[in-house]
Amino acid sequence: MVPTLGVVSVDVPYTPDLKALHILRSNVRGLLLKRKESEALLATCLGFKHRSSLNKFLNSERAGFQMWRLDRLAAFFGLPVYQLFQPGITPLTERREGKDRRSGHDRRVGHAHRAAAAVAHEITARRPRLRSSLAADTQAPRPKA
Repeated sequence: MVPTLGVVSVDVPYTPDLKALHILRSNVRGLLLKRKESEALLATCLGFKHRSSLNKFLNSERAGFQMWRLDRLAAFFGLPVYQLFQPGITPLTERREGKDRRSGHDRRVGHAHRAAAAVAHEITARRPRLRSSLAADTQAPRPKA
């Protein structure tokens, strides 16, 4: 069989995990879990009268979601609306624990910072001598008036 140029046929199997509502549900569940927010608070912010209405959306394949609630949902989590539909945005998939990976010492310093650090080092190097000379002055006997 000779391959032809111009047409590529790729058979991608359909998976229900790629549905927009499924992605939205899994992201909302994950964000609630990771940020330790309650479903009751989210339901109130979304304008549901009862938490059960939000539960029906999160757990049922039949329950839909009204589009005007997307802005409120995104604002609740502090995300843009489009990110709610991206697979795997929940911090549960993040490898890092939220810790800062830097040691605290920044090696990328400029010339001004190096000069200031050298002056600070010189001051601290001379400081013990200044303290000892001040201590000798204060221990000298004071003349009586």
